[in-house]
Amino acid sequence: MRLMKPLVTTSLALILSTALYAGDLPKESRVPGGIAVVPLSGLVSATAPTADFRGNRVMVVSAAGTAYENQTHWLAIVGIPLKAKSA
Repeated sequence: MRLMKPLVTTSLALILSTALYAGDLPKESRVPGGIAVVPLSGLVSATAPTADFRGNRVMVVSAAGTAYENQTHWLAIVGIPLKAKSA
């Protein structure tokens, strides 16, 4: 629970900063401690859907202007915990 407050604060800061600046997607690295960029196929809604990983909500962003824009409308940006097992 001690990590929850910094996690919420960081997530909120990240979400608010994306409203001010639409930068590039993070570099994908599907290893413990890395980031996974997951296309959310089949979703064409105008509003961002929600996505969860291990019971926690993850960031969902528009695929417009990215390398994924021809595959899907939405992308989930998932942080992989350091304790996750490698494949």
